[in-house]
Amino acid sequence: MIRFFAAHPTIANILMIGFLALGILAAPTLLRETFPRIEPRFVQVTVVYPGGRAEDIEDAICGRIEDAVDGVTNVEEISCEAREGRGIAKIEMTEGADLDRFLADVKNEIEAIDDFPENAEAPTTKQLGRTDAVASVAITGPENSSELKALAEQTKKRMLQWGGIPQIEITGFSDHQIRIEIMDAVMRQLGLSMADIANAIRRQSLDLPAGELLTGDEDILLRFSDERRRIDEYANLVVVSSPEGGRVTLGDIA
Repeated sequence: MIRFFAAHPTIANILMIGFLALGILAAPTLLRETFPRIEPRFVQVTVVYPGGRAEDIEDAICGRIEDAVDGVTNVEEISCEAREGRGIAKIEMTEGADLDRFLADVKNEIEAIDDFPENAEAPTTKQLGRTDAVASVAITGPENSSELKALAEQTKKRMLQWGGIPQIEITGFSDHQIRIEIMDAVMRQLGLSMADIANAIRRQSLDLPAGELLTGDEDILLRFSDERRRIDEYANLVVVSSPEGGRVTLGDIA
């Protein structure tokens, strides 16, 4: 309850000066958060299984982690992603619970698992933090979106070089696309169609699994990784060749 009262002018002035002095003294300790901090509630468990296929990891790694975590209290949700060579589980804690205790309980249950595959590495359990947004920076410049994005990338690079900034995200731009244009007269001269060129690109820009190599110690996954991602890589792609060694690259005609 606030009470209003009348006071002598001199007393009122003294009180006002006192309030101002208290305010000045308290100002440095005032806290203000534009983005209120949300306490972390996630724990991640990672198990590396060299040579393991995703379908194998689903049962051998993810299934065992989920069964073990079922015995931990304050589990809100658990999800596990099976990748080639590793399984990654993300466990969410119930809001308001003690994260340190929760982390310790999860770690104890995971370390008690004794039927992981023989070649699987020891599991790692860690707390997942949260990335807080600190500031937004607007960049203006060239009207061309490609040049403006290049300017943003340069600014990002310089800011990361300063140190003390762990992460910078650029938004407001669409994903880059590479467009290949070829004149009809050039294709007719070479006796090619657009489908022929598309097939040549498809055959020489691959990122596919190539089986596995079984050894006495481990299973090694083989992968053919030759996907073209940059303009110069596409330019070197061969679209026509001859038995005599002649060749025409995409960069010659496109």
